[in-house]
Amino acid sequence: MALPLLILAVPAVIAGFFNIGGGFSHLVEGALPDELRHGAPDIYGGIVAVSLVMAFGGIGAAAAIYHARRPSAEEVRAKLGPLPGVVEAKYYLDFIAETVIVRWILNGVIQRAAQLVDTYIIDFAVDQFAESVRRAGDAMRRVEAGYVQGYTSLFLAGVVIAVVVIAVLGTGVLER
Repeated sequence: MALPLLILAVPAVIAGFFNIGGGFSHLVEGALPDELRHGAPDIYGGIVAVSLVMAFGGIGAAAAIYHARRPSAEEVRAKLGPLPGVVEAKYYLDFIAETVIVRWILNGVIQRAAQLVDTYIIDFAVDQFAESVRRAGDAMRRVEAGYVQGYTSLFLAGVVIAVVVIAVLGTGVLER
């Protein structure tokens, strides 16, 4: 794994030298629209120095622990106290995601809200629709009982309704 990183480090260093003196920014100067262009960045020497010291210190400490085994990983772990446990637990983000977000919010609040909507809105609507279908079935059962008198009465009622509709629409009663 070290060899590919070393191979990739060479073009990275060359690319860094390419921009010394603004070579890269001069190359892409006209490529950006006006609203995305800005001036040269402000570089603060103190911040750069502190970050470089910290980076090289971390690299040196990692190399000493990995290659020289001094101090041992156990000694470093003991000196850091609870910090390795927090980092190994990934800052407890998995615990927070599983317990707070999934169990409390999704399984608790949202599941309860969905249950209330299902019980009091959806079930009510389905029950009311089923009740209306049952009542319509009861009414149709009385009509379709096989009695000729019932059929004749419905036929006569339909004729009367048709005559009234034709009379109302044909005479223009609704237009007055």
